[in-house]
Amino acid sequence: MSFRTLFTISLRNLGSRRTRAVLTMLAIIYSVALMITLETMTYGFKVAVVSEVENILPTDLMVYSDSVSIPETVAQVIAKLPHVAYVVPAIIISTAQVNGQPVTLIGIPSQYFSYFDVRMESGSLPMSNGEAIIQDTLASKDGIDIGDTIYVQVLTGIQGGTEIIPLKVTGTFSSILGSFLGFHLNMVVTSIGTLQSDLSDEGFVNAMFIKLLRRIQHTSTN
Repeated sequence: MSFRTLFTISLRNLGSRRTRAVLTMLAIIYSVALMITLETMTYGFKVAVVSEVENILPTDLMVYSDSVSIPETVAQVIAKLPHVAYVVPAIIISTAQVNGQPVTLIGIPSQYFSYFDVRMESGSLPMSNGEAIIQDTLASKDGIDIGDTIYVQVLTGIQGGTEIIPLKVTGTFSSILGSFLGFHLNMVVTSIGTLQSDLSDEGFVNAMFIKLLRRIQHTSTN
């Protein structure tokens, strides 16, 4: 995606924002695009800029690549940019399967489960690598109980290769990110370290959620 395209998207989606906010967003988008282009020359990626995004996601920018090709160190660099509050790296795989059913497999840092607003129905969050929580729709369809081990099939290349990831279910949930991710989907959520290890993608992600700092407006009364 070219910088000109990013610039056009930014102006269209942020037309109602103040000039300073727009310039800040554009500077960060350009930095993200430049860093990812330098690090992953042959991979495509998308930067989503959503107006009034607080109503949907607790983030301002989302960087996404179809493949797990973004160095996780890029997130650390972006987090140090001016006006960036924090960056959450993630792996999102929408082509996985469990027992022949399509599922969306998500790996996130364990310390950021609260950030993703996971609405638990039963059990507990994963505490160790190899553990996962699943959406209640998947649990009811397949009769999966807490303590069971599921086997997630993930496509690993254009040649039809697959990887089987065993995950012990520690709980079920109804939604994640306020249902923006996970609405009527069979979701499986585990730690990012589990996916990086099992998929041999240590140090790489394919999504980053970027939250910007908010300037506090001070008002005075006479």
